[in-house]
Amino acid sequence: MGIREWYSEFKKRRALRGVTHTHCMEGLVDGKLEYRLIRLRDGQISEYCWGAPKRYGGLSSRGSAYVAQALEHIRSEHAKWAERGFVDIAVPEWWSAGDYPPEAEGPDFFEDPDFHGIDGEKVKEEDTWTHSGMYLMWLDANGMFVPPGNEDDLAKLERARQRQMTPGAYFGDAHGGWFGPDDLTDEGLAFTRSYYNAKGYKADYRAHVLKPRSNFYSGVDTWETYELIAHVLYERYAAWKAAQELK
Repeated sequence: MGIREWYSEFKKRRALRGVTHTHCMEGLVDGKLEYRLIRLRDGQISEYCWGAPKRYGGLSSRGSAYVAQALEHIRSEHAKWAERGFVDIAVPEWWSAGDYPPEAEGPDFFEDPDFHGIDGEKVKEEDTWTHSGMYLMWLDANGMFVPPGNEDDLAKLERARQRQMTPGAYFGDAHGGWFGPDDLTDEGLAFTRSYYNAKGYKADYRAHVLKPRSNFYSGVDTWETYELIAHVLYERYAAWKAAQELK
């Protein structure tokens, strides 16, 4: 690149300094909602972010010395996802501002149906719903769950409360196997942060629900199973509550 060409590109990039050409696209991948975020930084860096609701799983970028080439990267990426059925939606403020996915949208995410496996093999998705459904229905019974805003999902919750729908089926149908902070009250979130982990709830679930040496996803999605774990949850919550009062 000669000096004149460099200076011409410099002026083009200067005119596009900061974050521009932002897009946020929403679509379904294997029946699940996913996002694709695209933007240009300083006229030469194409940045891409992707993931699922409340959890962003990747970030990549590619640079170019030429503005036209960088803009073409943006156009081609946008066109690729549009061809796959993704549509443009409102762009998150943090993406337009040049920030990266907020940390709060990752560490506090408690369940993700894509992150369950046995010996490297992915578990059947319906089997991943049972233990989480039991936990959420117990939280709901004790005022620590935020009911869904969607009318259809709220109707499913009412059916589950009346035991016309099993806990796991509710969790799968209404939440798609996802479970995060927005589903909980402040107290529910504090308790879940402390207890919903491998050495807490999941250890109790294994000890009180599952048969010895069975895999973690073999629990039966019934209200009888719920009763097995509910009394343990009451004990754990009471102990946690007492500990909070001593602080």
